[in-house]
Amino acid sequence: MKEPMDHPTERGEKTGPCPECGYHEVVARKSRTTGELYFGCAKPKQGPSKGCNFKGCRSH
Repeated sequence: MKEPMDHPTERGEKTGPCPECGYHEVVARKSRTTGELYFGCAKPKQGPSKGCNFKGCRSH
């Protein structure tokens, strides 16, 4: 298990593009179950593309 490191990421911080679908925005979110911060693609889940499955780059 890795030691947690200081991470500048704040909830709502935006980066991009998404490594999976190329969408220009990836947002830091807090997991409802574990409370841990992770990055997820900000692509809207509506519309013909139905969003993106990327939910990686967990900060630990």
